[in-house]
Amino acid sequence: MSTTIEPATDDATQIAAPAAPPERRNPAATSGSGWLLPLVTVAAWVGLVSLVFAVAPPPDPDAPVDMLSVVLSEVFWFSALGTLAALVTRSRWAYGLTAVGGVTLAAGAVVCFAGGHTGAWIAVQALAGVGLATVGGASLRATS
Repeated sequence: MSTTIEPATDDATQIAAPAAPPERRNPAATSGSGWLLPLVTVAAWVGLVSLVFAVAPPPDPDAPVDMLSVVLSEVFWFSALGTLAALVTRSRWAYGLTAVGGVTLAAGAVVCFAGGHTGAWIAVQALAGVGLATVGGASLRATS
């Protein structure tokens, strides 16, 4: 008794390719015509950070500086430079780094207040940080 094996037909060997995942990014935010989110991000950085510098008192050269303030300041400026680089390369990292910059700006206001500083400039800095973080978070959400 012999058993013959017949070759498989084309229908049996073809496997359906998995469907491509749907595109989740907002094309208006990432395409060549998506100028609104980068423009809002740049305007938020320039406007809010300029406002903070405009109302902050001049630094006291004799005042001690704690390490947490130095770390927050470095993270803030690295996030500002990273946002600039990410905007130039049209990466959505710009919006995440904007949110990080806003959070560190607000945290810096809390650290200043906890260190004994007083004045309305602390509230301006905290609100500017919250505003910057909100712009970054909303823009990041719009591009995902």
